[in-house]
Amino acid sequence: MIVYDENLLNVACDDSSWVVDSGASVHVTFRKDFFSSYTPGDFGVLKMGNNDASKVIGIGTVCLKTDNGTKLI
Repeated sequence: MIVYDENLLNVACDDSSWVVDSGASVHVTFRKDFFSSYTPGDFGVLKMGNNDASKVIGIGTVCLKTDNGTKLI
């Protein structure tokens, strides 16, 4: 998975990796199993930086554990 911005390039090596972008308004994933809480529904459309759009079919909380034991929620 590659996330590209005009001034920045982040690469996640596989589908279990997560790119943390402190400048992002929201973070997205297609992996429902990443969520510790999840609410399905029709939450509209998310317009991305490349002018593409994706339907938002659920929202929730993801808890990421880093290699040093830190948890990001």
